Amino acid sequence: MTFPLWEQSASTLTGLKQSSDADFKARTEKQEEIKSELAAAGITGNSGSFELGDPNYCDNSLDAYTTFGISYDKVSDNWIYIGKIIHILYDANHNTYYDNSASNGINLKVIRDKHGVLRHAAGT
Repeated sequence: MTFPLWEQSASTLTGLKQSSDADFKARTEKQEEIKSELAAAGITGNSGSFELGDPNYCDNSLDAYTTFGISYDKVSDNWIYIGKIIHILYDANHNTYYDNSASNGINLKVIRDKHGVLRHAAGT
């Protein structure tokens, strides 16, 4: 087992030092003791904790494209175009949206005029 050596005044890592076998054994025993206490309390290494996120969250990353038939479906948490989930939306020099969970969805390319004004989205 190694542990870091710190320069206290600058909080800078200055090296690593090998711990003694006795220190390693003591730390391992302490870790096992804590693990046993947690298990006795019903707490295992497999945490059931997870983040559900903000229930009011609405992805607005593609709002600029809504006038071209793109919409956000809050129920499925997907961007939709003509009833199909968007897999990729590519807008050169502006935005690239990629939904890995929608690999069977539609791929779109945004068309802009020479002034950079959005004209439409087209399937690729």
